[in-house]
Amino acid sequence: MSRPALAGVILAAGGSTRMGRSKALLPYPLPRAGNSARPAPQEPTFLAACASKLAAACGEIFAIIPAGAGGEALRAAGAGFVGPILWIENPEPERGQFHSLQLAAAAVLMGERFAAAVICPVDRPMFAAATVAALARAFEAPEAGALPARAIVKPSYKGRHGHPVLYSRAFLSAVVAAPADGNARDLARGWAERTVTVAVGDPGILVNVDTPADYRRLTARGPS
Repeated sequence: MSRPALAGVILAAGGSTRMGRSKALLPYPLPRAGNSARPAPQEPTFLAACASKLAAACGEIFAIIPAGAGGEALRAAGAGFVGPILWIENPEPERGQFHSLQLAAAAVLMGERFAAAVICPVDRPMFAAATVAALARAFEAPEAGALPARAIVKPSYKGRHGHPVLYSRAFLSAVVAAPADGNARDLARGWAERTVTVAVGDPGILVNVDTPADYRRLTARGPS
């Protein structure tokens, strides 16, 4: 039996207000502490790192980006590190991340071959490619007894949930149908019986780079 086709989705349309510059364009791998040299131009950005890791198990990568000049900069940053990325412009990024998720869900659902999507906010690039593969395996695993089909697969490290998260077509349809002022966390509560948690040895799933201080703290860690 063939494996279900998965899409990878990067949510990268946010304004990065707290960071003060585009989080999607932050250099990755991160420079190590004590090294004042600027990262080499060939080093990937957060956007490219997310795409490369998602590609470990996802057949196609979607990126939600802002319309206009900001989006063009992200297109350039994603080029050359992985295969083609399907760029989806969000003309109203100020509406928040859930709006970007709704746009992504609608795009993935148009591809009838996709059984699910692995969703990655661009400011959480520290997860390992092996975690994406673990989510895919859990989604593909045979069901036990009369358990309902899996709709959400979440990674956890030492009991704490993180990102990326896998959403099935059924849940993506619910995302599209949800009110514009909704959010994924509240929506997922109604799918608890169809949610699976996968324990992974990957502390990177918990790392969220939201401010310059967050980014500076990571410079000593290096890439995942």
